[in-house]
Order: sequence, then C-alpha cells, then structure tokens
Amino acid sequence: MIGALFLLAYAAFNLFFGGCARSLVAESLAPSGILKATISVRACRAKQEFTTELSIITATQSLPDSPNVLAVQASDGRATQWSFGGPEIRLTWVADTLLLVRYSPADRVVRSTDRVRGVSIEHAALY
Repeated sequence: MIGALFLLAYAAFNLFFGGCARSLVAESLAPSGILKATISVRACRAKQEFTTELSIITATQSLPDSPNVLAVQASDGRATQWSFGGPEIRLTWVADTLLLVRYSPADRVVRSTDRVRGVSIEHAALY
C-alpha cells in the first residue's frame, strides 16, 4: 500500500513539476542520404517552456540528447509556433554541405552554430 502511494505521488509530481520531455517533429535526409537533420521540441512543464532544437546526425543515429546546430525559444506569444508548442523551424538541404534554416527573428536563440559535421548552416528569417 505504501509503495503504491509512493508511486502515485511520484507520478503526480513528475506530471506537474517534472523534467523535460522531447518529441521528434521531423527528420530530413541530406541529398546523399548519409546525414539527416532532426527537429525536436523539448517541453519543460515546470517552467512552461518550449524549445525547438535542430541537430545534424548520421542517417542511422537516434535523436541526440542535446542539439548540435540550433535551439530556439519563443520570446513572446507572437512568435510562430508548432501546434504542440515550441517555435517553428523550417529547413532545406541545398546540398550535402549546405543546410538553410529558417526561424522567426522574434525567437530567442539559445544555441547556434554555422558549421557541423562538414555542413555549413545558413540562418534566415522565416517570414
């Protein structure tokens, strides 16, 4: 009985105050199929904060624990967001060595880089 109550209390705590959960939004293979770009949303319940993350990984890899290209958060309610939270990111593989990434200039950039795994990243405004 005490064990069941503990598990129930633990589940309720994580539901309302727990850590972050990640959801894969999209994957896009590079033209050669060797690399892929992943877009995911990290939802942190305690802060009611959504972060959209972009990584470039090998085509066979799973979603990484943290992004290696870009992480953006909505800075206000006007930023474009996915239906389930997090700022919208759009990407286009121009070539195996060039990825065009678009997001709202109103979004707050938490992490950003211009080159990963031999791929140059070009950042541009979504609208």
